[in-house]
Amino acid sequence: MNQNPLISIITVCYNSEKYIDDAFSSILNQTYSNFEYILIDGSSTDGTLSKARAFKNLLHQDFTIVSEKDDGIYDAMNKGIELAKGELICILNSDDFFVPESLQRYVECYRGHNCADNLIIVGDAHRVDRNGEISYLRRNTLSILEQQIEFTMPLVHPAFCVHTNVYKKLVGLFNVSVKLIADYDFTYKAYKSGEVEFAFVNSVTVNMREGGVSDVFDLGLIWDRTAARFTVRKHYQNAAKNFLLCARFYTEEVLRQFLKKYFRKTKLLKTNRKHDS
Repeated sequence: MNQNPLISIITVCYNSEKYIDDAFSSILNQTYSNFEYILIDGSSTDGTLSKARAFKNLLHQDFTIVSEKDDGIYDAMNKGIELAKGELICILNSDDFFVPESLQRYVECYRGHNCADNLIIVGDAHRVDRNGEISYLRRNTLSILEQQIEFTMPLVHPAFCVHTNVYKKLVGLFNVSVKLIADYDFTYKAYKSGEVEFAFVNSVTVNMREGGVSDVFDLGLIWDRTAARFTVRKHYQNAAKNFLLCARFYTEEVLRQFLKKYFRKTKLLKTNRKHDS
C-alpha cells in the first residue's frame, strides 16, 4: 500500500494566457509535493507556452510540455493520461485552480479507502466568476450521484482524482466521439460498470470558472448536448425513457440558461447605472 502515491496533474490548454497563471500558482502552492505535471497544449499562438516555460523553471517536480494540434479537449486529455506515470490522475483545466490542500485531501481520502485501485475520488467545487470571485458552492456526494446520473452529469469533473487503473483497465479513456459531454460518458460508464467505487472528500478541492460550454445560451448547442446524452445512455435504458429524460433535460436547460443570461444582463445594467450615477 503506497501511502504517498505519485499524482499526475494534467492541464489541457489552447491560447490560455489570460487565466493559466492561476492554475500554475495553485500547483506551486500545493501542500502535497509528490506529483508530476503534464501540460498538453494545442499549438497556442498567444503567450501560453512562454508562461509555461517560465513556470517550469519554478517547479521542482517533473514537468512535461507537449504542444501539438489535437482533436479537441478530450483527445488532449487522453494524451495526458497516456503520458501519466502517477498512481492517481487529476485534470486541472487551464482556467481553473486548486485550493492549496487539494492533493493532500485526495491522498487522505485514498488512504482512507485502503489505496484501492478502482477509485474515483471527488471533491467539492467552488464556481467562480471570471475574476476568480466565488459565485456558489457545488457539492459532490454519493446521493447526488445516484439521484442524477441517469439524467445529467451529476458531479463536477474538474474535482475528480482518478486511479490510473480506472482509465487504463476498468473504464477506458474519454470517448472523443462524444465531444461535448465525454466527461459524462466516462462517469456514466464508470457508475454502470459495477467495478468502480466513488469516494468523496467532502471539502472543496477546486475552483472552477464559469463560462464553459455548459454556461452558453445557444439552442443549437443545447440540442447537441441533449442528443449526446441520448447516445451515452442508449445501451443502458429503453428508448422511451431515454427520450423523456432528454426532453426534460432540453426544456430545463433552455430555461436555466435563459434565466442565467437574463439575470447576468440585469446585473450588468445595474452595475453600469451605478457607475454612471
